[in-house]
Amino acid sequence: LAGFFPLLVGVGMVGLSLVLLFQGWMGRGEAAKPFGRWQKPAVMLAALVVYAVLLEPLGYILATIFIAAVTLRILGVGSVKLIAVSSIVLSVSVYTLFTRLLGVELPAGVLTFLE
Repeated sequence: LAGFFPLLVGVGMVGLSLVLLFQGWMGRGEAAKPFGRWQKPAVMLAALVVYAVLLEPLGYILATIFIAAVTLRILGVGSVKLIAVSSIVLSVSVYTLFTRLLGVELPAGVLTFLE
């Protein structure tokens, strides 16, 4: 019973994939679209690599502030104040939710007083 939901999601994904595959073979699918600019995905990929490297030494909160700020900037949020406040609120809220309420250990990094 514990594995029922993942099985259900997996079956649904396979079923929807088969529908898309069938539509492509029948020529009823959408035409391919050009990829567009590569700079934003490249910056996001580089930021994710930096995030993965910094997660342990800096800790979850500081590393997540970084990745959230980069993501918001890539998405076009222009206000530095909004980016800063949103990134801090997001990282502290998620850290608190996971560590205090769900009992998941996340790296504290340089913020050792959080442990």
